[in-house]
Amino acid sequence: MGTAVVDYFRRADGLLSSDYFGQTTFVGSGDFARIVQKPQLKKVTLGMLCKTEKQGTADAMAASTGREECDHALHLVDLINDKTDGFLDDLLPGVQLSVVEAKIGCVNDLGESAVASVRAQSPADPVAIFGTICSNDVMDISEADFRARVGWEGVVLSGSSTAPSAAQESRYPKLARFATSEVHVSRGCASLAKQWGW
Repeated sequence: MGTAVVDYFRRADGLLSSDYFGQTTFVGSGDFARIVQKPQLKKVTLGMLCKTEKQGTADAMAASTGREECDHALHLVDLINDKTDGFLDDLLPGVQLSVVEAKIGCVNDLGESAVASVRAQSPADPVAIFGTICSNDVMDISEADFRARVGWEGVVLSGSSTAPSAAQESRYPKLARFATSEVHVSRGCASLAKQWGW
């Protein structure tokens, strides 16, 4: 009986939506076969700003360090999206991340064009833009006036911005930085110098 039901649904052309079989899996066999509904995948678009162009371009090959940082981020997104490899499988269940990339450089006044490029390439407005974005660029694209002018309210995530001036949350809303502020780094260096008599 179970096999017949599974076979019926496998052949039920036109009765189910075209993406039904991508969202289901058949478990077991024979009389114990059953259909298990997979969770509906929510597609989330992220923007990634890199210091170089996309892979394979002369610009990317000339600046391999900046490219490598973005390639690592793309690899991590692939790992998050793969829910079968045993690594980060419980992170963002039911979410499929897609990444749209643009070049921002570092203090090249490319912030506005990079955000515009990411938004133009995205199927939906990105919920966040991330990358190893320099402090000046972080402030340019997260600044409240810029956001109001271009109509984008997503989160900006930077792994390299350390400028203390970017800590003004009212001026730079929805900004998260994963690098320690220069204020704290300099205090730590001063403390070490004092401790060791340097």
